Amino acid sequence: MSVPRHILPLWFLLAFLVLPNFLCANTHETDTDQQFEEAVTAVHAKAYRKALMLFKNLAEDDISDAQFNAALLIKAGMGQPKNYSEAYYWAVLSDLGGEPRAQTLVSELAGILPALGFAGRFDRGDRLDWHDPCGESATG
Repeated sequence: MSVPRHILPLWFLLAFLVLPNFLCANTHETDTDQQFEEAVTAVHAKAYRKALMLFKNLAEDDISDAQFNAALLIKAGMGQPKNYSEAYYWAVLSDLGGEPRAQTLVSELAGILPALGFAGRFDRGDRLDWHDPCGESATG
């Protein structure tokens, strides 16, 4: 079966439009994997600031295991001073992204935050409610 001549240019045009997008998607995935591995290597080398920077870059791209790792480092004060509310933020996003280990971290951080003057709650309904110590409340 041969393709009619007037259809061939359409096939080439379609291939020209689709193939670069496919290749870019694979390149992005490869870059993400490499960046994640670089972050893990940085943790093992105790280069926590570099690891946290790399994990945060990935976390901002909605990579749930990077969000989880960023939350762990921030909670422990590795790579930056301890910040439980920021760690909670990344842990909740990681949990929403399906990272199974994040739920325990969210619960642990939720227990720490009220002791610091924050009454935080995450209800797994994709809602985050919080009340700051000044009495203002917000829902996001």
